[in-house]
Amino acid sequence: MGKERTQTKKSADEPSSYWCSVPGCTADGRKKANLAAYPWMKGVTFHAYQGLHRNPSLRRRVSLYFMMEVLCILLQILELHTDHEYSIAHRKYPEYSNAEVHTDLSVHDINIMETESASYSKGNVLRELFVHKATNSDASVRRYFGLPSISILLGLFSILENASKKLKYWSGKDSIDEKRYEEDNARKPGPERKLTMFHEYLLTLLRIRQDLNIGILKDIFGISESRVSKIFNTWINYMYRVFSPQIKWPSMQKIRKYMPRSFKASFPNTRVIIDCTEVFIQKPRSPTAQSQTYSNYKNHSTFKALVGITPSGAFSFISKF
Repeated sequence: MGKERTQTKKSADEPSSYWCSVPGCTADGRKKANLAAYPWMKGVTFHAYQGLHRNPSLRRRVSLYFMMEVLCILLQILELHTDHEYSIAHRKYPEYSNAEVHTDLSVHDINIMETESASYSKGNVLRELFVHKATNSDASVRRYFGLPSISILLGLFSILENASKKLKYWSGKDSIDEKRYEEDNARKPGPERKLTMFHEYLLTLLRIRQDLNIGILKDIFGISESRVSKIFNTWINYMYRVFSPQIKWPSMQKIRKYMPRSFKASFPNTRVIIDCTEVFIQKPRSPTAQSQTYSNYKNHSTFKALVGITPSGAFSFISKF
């Protein structure tokens, strides 16, 4: 007759293979059994995670701590400040001490971090870090977007945001037709966009200023290459429609009124300063288009545009490509 197997439950007060799961904590069951060498272990008890391998929710909570540690380190490297609501690197949480596991983090703290990190999915952590880094100072705005200050960046966006609340992506000539949701002021159908209007605005400025490859923008903003292309094509035309009426040909009286002293002394009759700019494009397949776009100056196929500014530096003329 075989022996009957009995299973006894481990006690937290007896030496065992228990150890603390908090990084950096060296408390374990062996030190608990040797209070003479480790007197600080007196009164400490260990509690095992019940069914950790069968409890995905509890396992996610444990791994969440490590994820938040890595995220906080990244934010500290970028020297983030607390002027944005998603900056958690320097946020102070209530200090709790849990004697059972010898750590400053309690389950309540983990619940708070789990809630606040819900928006930090794998696809948008890099995007949020980049947006914060690129918009946290006037110097960063000038470096990344070519605008003089944060106030100008936000001021231009407020004009674009107020001009259209339901901007739709360009997807061919049929996309210019008015949709029912635009006429009836109803909710736009389909899935929600991954990027906000402000993110799309920054993506467009970044591509104009830095001429970044679509693949790089895809990685930064966490979207597909086709989506980057649609966003850029949509916003570049949208910005043209909104800002082109601001390009006006001033009268000679206004030009003389705001003309700098250097021009008044040497070139008093100057009305416009013109220059031609060229943008590289892919070589067209059509021989006719190749001959029309080829530039002898650049030795490449380009789009050409003529721009004009007043003596005071304001744009007064921009031709079509």
